[in-house]
Amino acid sequence: MRSIPAAEAEAAVVAHLHRMVRSPEVAVRTWRTLRETDATIAERDVRAALARLDKVWDELFPAEQNRLLQIMVQKVVLSPESLDIHFRSEGLDTVVGELRAAMTGTECCAA
Repeated sequence: MRSIPAAEAEAAVVAHLHRMVRSPEVAVRTWRTLRETDATIAERDVRAALARLDKVWDELFPAEQNRLLQIMVQKVVLSPESLDIHFRSEGLDTVVGELRAAMTGTECCAA
């Protein structure tokens, strides 16, 4: 099995994350999940939080980027044919909750 530099694997994970947060399906799925615990959350709030994450990612300190990746990514599997990224189902919900709290200036209870 060949190896790849960690920076290359991280870049692939981050690129996939950027594609994911731009996906309307991901926004709707995240909104539906968050509504189970917060009936007041609007889909537009989730979309705004995801857009904010996409826009500010490169401005975050590396430690904060790493913390967010730890929340969202369960594991990365490298095979000879592919790089498979497994995301935590609750990870994006947690990050959106944090971003939404930051955008509204309220405390967030991250899981």
